[in-house]
Amino acid sequence: MKEICALYKTEEPLRESHIYPKFSIKHNSKTGSKYLRNFEKPNKRLQDGIKFKLLGAKAEQEFGNREKWFAENIFRKYIKKKGNLEYNENLYYFIVSFLWRIIHLELYSNKDFDNRWFYDLIKSAESDWRSFLVNPKIKNKYNKVYLLLTDRVINPPEHLKQVDFYLTRCFDATIISNENQSFVAVYGKFNRFIMFSILKNEGHQEELSDLKIVNGQGILKIPQDCFCYPFNSFITNRIEGLNKFDSPNEKQMEKIEKEVLSNLDNFIESDSYESINNEYKKGSC
Repeated sequence: MKEICALYKTEEPLRESHIYPKFSIKHNSKTGSKYLRNFEKPNKRLQDGIKFKLLGAKAEQEFGNREKWFAENIFRKYIKKKGNLEYNENLYYFIVSFLWRIIHLELYSNKDFDNRWFYDLIKSAESDWRSFLVNPKIKNKYNKVYLLLTDRVINPPEHLKQVDFYLTRCFDATIISNENQSFVAVYGKFNRFIMFSILKNEGHQEELSDLKIVNGQGILKIPQDCFCYPFNSFITNRIEGLNKFDSPNEKQMEKIEKEVLSNLDNFIESDSYESINNEYKKGSC
């Protein structure tokens, strides 16, 4: 069977492409458990993130260059709390490449995806973004691209659990849509970085102005304002969904406990512990 690079459409051996950047996976390992856990399947330990055959060598290199730029200029500086962050066209390219891979993840993972009402729109965005990723000098149609930077949650809603965990440590990717078919967005997050692109929308541009990323030079102002009700409602629903999934079974809990106790001092100083402790303090108030 021929292997075709999804980006360049060239026939060549395909690599096992990561959906989430390697540096984000390594960061989660260094600041908590060395294993990721899929919150839809809590008993499955993921040591290396989601990946499948998608790209050839040249495409992997192109995406890798932008991931390196993001890690050095945005990710690490924000984690170290260095204030406002300057960016250039690499940020826009990186976000589009991440969301484009999420589209392919959805197409790869969901066999009935072509029956969904927004299928044609998603395919159109995939083609538009692919053309841009191949030639970044062109102006692409689906250019409403956003980045939300999250942090420790100070006053989470009383009825929600794992708010801090979701916003600061969880990995997630999906297509957002509504019942009246007026809204579609591609959404993905890792660690403290939420990225999305709105493909179909009615209003709310002003409410998301602090989050919008331009294809060029700009400044990420910290903190950001995000008072967009539909988007905030989606985040709340996503966290509520997280709370409905089963907890790890007894065998997996024993593995987690063993892993923590094997290096308890490091765990207590970790970002993972801070997130758990923040949730505990909320529950004890």
